[in-house]
Amino acid sequence: MICALKSTISKKKIGIIYRNLHFRQGSSLSIDSIEKSIKLHNHVLMIGASHGNTKEEDECIKRFRSAGMDGLIIAPAFEGKKSNELEKWIHDNKPTVLEGHTGAWKLSKKATIKCPQIDFDNQLGMKLMMDYLWSLGHRH
Repeated sequence: MICALKSTISKKKIGIIYRNLHFRQGSSLSIDSIEKSIKLHNHVLMIGASHGNTKEEDECIKRFRSAGMDGLIIAPAFEGKKSNELEKWIHDNKPTVLEGHTGAWKLSKKATIKCPQIDFDNQLGMKLMMDYLWSLGHRH
């Protein structure tokens, strides 16, 4: 008798919201790296586009919530009023990674400091700056 073993690894459902999904834009490079990592771990990915507008961002997040997404990677919107759904998502302690430049986001400071933040646009520049500082003996 052969028994099928149930996988003990649970799939995570991860949503990603970018301003646009054009492949000529920088977003396609970071989406590609995220897709590869998610595929490697056998997780599920749902992708949405906000066009930089908080109203469209809120609609994406509502769809993600109803689809049962566990976490969110997002380049927050910079046009419109405050993103209520994103603030609620973060307030509910759902895992959230914010990408981009904080100065233009329609988020409260309280929400942004709760989330890890990354900047794919300037990753190489940051590495070069850190290498330079380390070459001068700086460690922190």
